[in-house]
Amino acid sequence: MITALLGLIPLAGLVTPGTVIVDGKSGTTGAGRAMKDTMHVSHVSGGFTAYAAPAHRHTGEIEHYLGVHGADVGPISFTPHLLPVPRGLMITAYADLADGVGADDVQAALVKAYADERFVTVLDPGTFPTTKAVIGSNSCHVSATVDPRTGRVLVTSVTDNLVKGAAGGALQNANVMLGLPEETALPTIGLYP
Repeated sequence: MITALLGLIPLAGLVTPGTVIVDGKSGTTGAGRAMKDTMHVSHVSGGFTAYAAPAHRHTGEIEHYLGVHGADVGPISFTPHLLPVPRGLMITAYADLADGVGADDVQAALVKAYADERFVTVLDPGTFPTTKAVIGSNSCHVSATVDPRTGRVLVTSVTDNLVKGAAGGALQNANVMLGLPEETALPTIGLYP
């Protein structure tokens, strides 16, 4: 969920409400802990599948927290997919741009939103993030590309769900609450290569 929010919150007011489509790709550790036959390595390895759409629990959570942060983008369509990797999340979100909004506006919004955020790296337009770059870190890499042919923006963001997910968020919040440097015990650089 945080991966989607980090990509979408800066676009408040830049996209047409009701046009946001979120494609989520999750490693197996992001698909829950329940013992399920569909999570067995023989089913996951070498495969790629969608699941729990259109009523995945994160749909309502993403909509709610976008609204809390002032990004009224209306209802979203969210489809999670299970990747045959143990960890990592990638969100690719698509939306129609509001009238008069262009690529420079989108890039400026991302850069402004994360200029002082040590855990978010905004990549150059047309440069797509990879989960390999963030595995083992509390970082998020995000990029946006505008398709002038369709008038749509494509935002891609990646995180390591085992760090930037609930555990890293909890530690980051605890650091702030205890008056410690926000990055205490949280790596900002992934393990790649």
